[in-house]
Amino acid sequence: MVYAAGTDIEPVIDTLRDYVQHYGYKANEVRVSDYIKENLSSGADKCVDGTEIERIENLIRRGDEICAQSGKADFLALAAIAKIAELRPKDSDNNPLPWPKTVHIVRSLKRPEEVVTLRQVYRPGFFLIGVFATEEERLNFLVDRKAADSKRAKVLIETDAKEEGVSYGQHTRDTFHRSDVFIQLKGDAYKDELHRFLDLVFGQPHFTPTPDEYAMFLAAAAGARSAQFGRQVGAAIVNREGDLVAVGCNDVPRAGGGLYWFGDKNPEPCRDHEREEQVDSNDEEKKTIEEDILENVQRSVREALEQASAMVNPDQVTIIRDCLNKALPRNGSLLKGTRLSDITEFGRAVHAEMDALTSCERTGASVRGGSLYTSTFPCHNCTRHIIAAGITRVVYIEPYPKSRAVNLHGDAIRLANSGDMFDPKSHNKDEWKIPFVPFVGIGPRRFFDLFSMELSSGYVMERKANGRAIAWERSKNRGPRVPMIPASYLDREEGAVRVVSAAVMERGGTNGIT
Repeated sequence: MVYAAGTDIEPVIDTLRDYVQHYGYKANEVRVSDYIKENLSSGADKCVDGTEIERIENLIRRGDEICAQSGKADFLALAAIAKIAELRPKDSDNNPLPWPKTVHIVRSLKRPEEVVTLRQVYRPGFFLIGVFATEEERLNFLVDRKAADSKRAKVLIETDAKEEGVSYGQHTRDTFHRSDVFIQLKGDAYKDELHRFLDLVFGQPHFTPTPDEYAMFLAAAAGARSAQFGRQVGAAIVNREGDLVAVGCNDVPRAGGGLYWFGDKNPEPCRDHEREEQVDSNDEEKKTIEEDILENVQRSVREALEQASAMVNPDQVTIIRDCLNKALPRNGSLLKGTRLSDITEFGRAVHAEMDALTSCERTGASVRGGSLYTSTFPCHNCTRHIIAAGITRVVYIEPYPKSRAVNLHGDAIRLANSGDMFDPKSHNKDEWKIPFVPFVGIGPRRFFDLFSMELSSGYVMERKANGRAIAWERSKNRGPRVPMIPASYLDREEGAVRVVSAAVMERGGTNGIT
């Protein structure tokens, strides 16, 4: 499970625990926070039963420390694996055995490295469930239900999203979009969404993708053709009826229209990685901006020192000069943490959303009233064109903190829940704004595994026998659609146990990991 601080997660966990019983399974809950509590040092860190804010703050701080002490950002995931391995049944020679008909609910992941490790160990048996709640919902939960101070709650939410300047800090924002399935907390929507997800995991043959799942899969597939250095982004546009109109990705534009493809026979290198410099032009421009600013600052300092030398003792000028030289930023640190470090203006690539929109222009397709699906929240540059083109709904997976879309275009767009729609005739102050909504459903990464009859890496599904539809029952399922091979994951579990044990031995079990 991955969810942001302030998410009212207990009803979701309770529902999941109940639902797995419908498939003949039982649930074993593994709380990362329990491991952190067991390893709290003496003193103030013991205060884990204070207010909700204090409890979460202490867990965050100590979790960061444990990861830093081990030198591994994924250490808490390794500890969760070790806990599962510890409780496994053993054979007569004390060798671990598969834990029959058991779902392990690990809550909650906060770092991308933790996701990578769990996927490597459990392969297709690992599913990351992302539970979405709006910032307003989370803030209200902390303030109204947990009696938290609103200002402190806001700081906590931002810290949980991404801890700046902490080497082994939390990065929930960067972890969330790696989910295999996305559900929303709003109302009781998560109940039906969880049941549908579990039905698909256990081989329901008659479920097909929702329009949102299909369009987002196409967007993600389009993004895979991008050769950009930073990230691969894909977009898809569907019309009012849900028909696909265009797809796009972020890559360098080609003369005559469209983007470059792999295998194009061009007279000269064109994509960023093919050019002689092999650099990101936007990064290079930011370096130039930084050098220009630094040069101006240094010039101003020199001029000020020259003026000061005529009025004060030369020794004092030397001291001031030394202090200023030490204070002046070096090695690319001038723009760090500033808005200038977020600029994207000088990149050569067309963004995925813009590529999809310009594709519509080339083919003469209208996008007015349509929806745009993108693997990453649109930047402010794309947003202005999305609004002008007549798109009335935007669905995204990955957040993009650099985007100033809401700040610049709050008069035309709004952050909303999945089911919210655009109504230009509404007198409601929000409904006539274009909703930018988080994606809900099966993520693109498990699309084939859960929807394809034959292309899944699991067993082949059948929908009929003797010309009639095959009835499917939860209690009589064939097991997980993509089964696990016990020998492989048990070996990988033992590897995780050895890493944890080595870290404990290295520190003697004192003042750190026990």
